[in-house]
Order: sequence, then C-alpha cells, then structure tokens
Amino acid sequence: VLLVSWDEEAQVWRSMSKKEMRAFGNESTYKKVCRAFTFDVEEELVSEDERSCLNCRYRRWTDNSFSCAYKG
Repeated sequence: VLLVSWDEEAQVWRSMSKKEMRAFGNESTYKKVCRAFTFDVEEELVSEDERSCLNCRYRRWTDNSFSCAYKG
C-alpha cells in the first residue's frame, strides 16, 4: 500500500515524507503499485523491488520524498 494524499491546490498525489515512511515502515509504503504504474527509464530505476513507485515514470522527487504526477 502506498500512503498518499491528494493535494487539491497542486492537483497531484503526494506521498508521505521520508520521516513519516520510516515511522510507518519503508517497505510497507510502496510494495503494491497503482494501476497507472509504468517503468521509468533504466537510468532512473532506484529500487531493487522493480514494481515500486520509486521506479515509476510518474514519480517526481521532492525535498523530503516524492510525489506522483499521474493525472489519469
């Protein structure tokens, strides 16, 4: 389960911060991927767990974590 919330102002899905993920358990926050998952280019893959939001084309890095840019 990926823990995200909708940011109405920015019109994007935002993930928990790194601190929040650590408190919850990193491996629990991105093991299952949404139906919009699409692999990023090989140079951008960062997780050993291939089907992870961390390896998704729609993932955008932020100062504290990442956000999902999917606008399906």
